[in-house]
Amino acid sequence: MTTPSSGATLVLVSIYHDYTIIRGYPGTGKSVSVVALVQVLVLMGKSVLLTAYTHSAVDNILLKLKAKGVDFLRLGRRSRIHPELHGYADEILTSSFTDVTQLADFYASKAVVATTCLAVNHVLFSKRRFDVCIVDEAAQVLLPACTAPLLCADKFVLVGDSQQLPPVVQSTQARSMGLTETVFSILERGGNQDCCSSLTLQYRMAAPIMRLANAITYNGQLQCASDALQDARLHLPYFQETKVTGLPDWLRTAVQPEQSVLLLDTAGSACEQECSLGIQNTGELHITAAIVATLLQLGVLGVDIGVIAPYRAQVRLLQESLTQKTRDFITSRQIEITDQKNEDKNSGHLLASDDADTSDGTVPYNEIKNSCRDGVDSVKRVDCKEPITTQKVLEESKKVEINTVDQYQGRDKLVIIYSCVRSCTDPKKAGELLRDERRLNVALTRAQRKLIVIGNVKTLMMYEPLDKLVSVLGEEQIIKMDAQDGWQSCFSKSSS
Repeated sequence: MTTPSSGATLVLVSIYHDYTIIRGYPGTGKSVSVVALVQVLVLMGKSVLLTAYTHSAVDNILLKLKAKGVDFLRLGRRSRIHPELHGYADEILTSSFTDVTQLADFYASKAVVATTCLAVNHVLFSKRRFDVCIVDEAAQVLLPACTAPLLCADKFVLVGDSQQLPPVVQSTQARSMGLTETVFSILERGGNQDCCSSLTLQYRMAAPIMRLANAITYNGQLQCASDALQDARLHLPYFQETKVTGLPDWLRTAVQPEQSVLLLDTAGSACEQECSLGIQNTGELHITAAIVATLLQLGVLGVDIGVIAPYRAQVRLLQESLTQKTRDFITSRQIEITDQKNEDKNSGHLLASDDADTSDGTVPYNEIKNSCRDGVDSVKRVDCKEPITTQKVLEESKKVEINTVDQYQGRDKLVIIYSCVRSCTDPKKAGELLRDERRLNVALTRAQRKLIVIGNVKTLMMYEPLDKLVSVLGEEQIIKMDAQDGWQSCFSKSSS
């Protein structure tokens, strides 16, 4: 079953079936749907066990329930619980209890109880059974860890996306013997399809980015929530009023608002290197710094730019060096602001309004259509009259979030730069990390308005998912960087 707007359907399915599978595709408001489901179940007098594999995933839902005024009990150590939820922690609420009866009555009084999958050995679960168990991010929960909470309820709802990252299993032998199989994937593949529902109406990605995700992973299932989102492009406050001096063609093209998706082919201009931490690519570091510096000078905020790399060594290199390379770029290639006294009320940086889509693409459930659409159309504007100084650009560069694909799951940014790192021609040395389509899917679908992929096309084509990416993109979306016009031309010799 596929449904663009999920609420009523999900509630009906969860009530009339023993189990429900909710496929929450990127940016489709998965968390909002879970919150709505909990609210409706509570109104119906049902008891709910809410679980996830990680504390952060549990607390993400609970913070939204708190905002809705839903009461709940959070089990777990106070040190692992979000500070805003300490008032709901059993460790605090039961600290003054003096007898077992008082404790038992308290535990039985809470309609909603939340904890991680691994914490269902709590004494509460030996005395109480729930009507419904909801497991969030279920596609990432190992089968043994997921089974325990399911046995505590009459019915269960699994929420996740099997096209995103699977459970982490370090052992190659364990993976080959099926430990990465989850309850979610087993039931999605072989269970009753009447019990499966898909969230396909997405509130995050502009149409070109969404089409890429559809072509590579989702077979055209994703749909834009509104015409405004479909046509949305990155807003550069200073783009129309700047004179760009001496930027190479690839960089000028990369920051163009009209270019929502771009692949920068680094063949011959950026080579990988082995270091003590693994594989890194200093050429891609410089390319990333040039793009970040240019976007910051054109008015994009650092918090709205995300940099993703599949290799920890590259993440470390970027984290340690991005600000310095940004400084080097500015020193070599300063963008001149021709008119900083901008009086246009429509200028300014694009930020999500209070009821626009949040970091995980969510909106209030009862306004899931209108508020998301309004959030795209009506945005806050940041005043552009303040001069963009070198110091300001450097300060903003420190706010750029740099992380691995795993750390970015469930997150999004206006701009995503994906550094593929690998640049070799020997398939035997290519490694396995880039062969995972789910990992690529997560990286691509973090972007709201602009996605820039950096990599050696010849190398990328050795990996099936990235080969598919190259084949999907049009010629105008793949920019070849040569030696004369590559990243070296953007930096002084002393900084390269």
